[in-house]
Amino acid sequence: MAEKRGWGIRGVVFGLAAVLALLIWVNRGEFVPVASGSVVPEYVVRTLAGESRALSSYRGQPLLLNIWATWCPPCVREMPALERVHRQLGKEGLRIVAVSVDAAPGAINTWGRPGGDIEEFMRAQGITFEVLWDPSGEIETAYGLQGLPTTFLIDREGRIRERVTGWREWDDAATVATLRRLLEE
Repeated sequence: MAEKRGWGIRGVVFGLAAVLALLIWVNRGEFVPVASGSVVPEYVVRTLAGESRALSSYRGQPLLLNIWATWCPPCVREMPALERVHRQLGKEGLRIVAVSVDAAPGAINTWGRPGGDIEEFMRAQGITFEVLWDPSGEIETAYGLQGLPTTFLIDREGRIRERVTGWREWDDAATVATLRRLLEE
């Protein structure tokens, strides 16, 4: 009797393991961070005016997609360099789009992060490139972010060429050369 029960328990455990493996396989895209070579996942975000904007609408243009927040010191640190590279390469066709994950001003999001006044931040910093807003912060999960800022260099076909976690001097010579190669493709 005990031997039959042992086989029954093994059968249940094996069945549960098989179901779990199947669920992981079916949802494997949810567990793999967006990386170089992959196509940018479809995502709809808001403009600061409240209109919907699909990130796929930038396809056909080389894109530097930056995900940031006003409360994030490294994000704030790299904004002037992003603006400088925008002024330098925007005329050549490079689109810079920054998606803020700030909660609404005065609010706290589900991760306990404070809201920020994005428009005031942009004015104070002299930011002229496009800034979108994802107050839910769901883009962090959808793109498998491991920290802010995270930036994606995306080619005209919508493929990620590089993923950068952390701040960078976007207007240094080596990075500008990388961005120019993206423009030439």
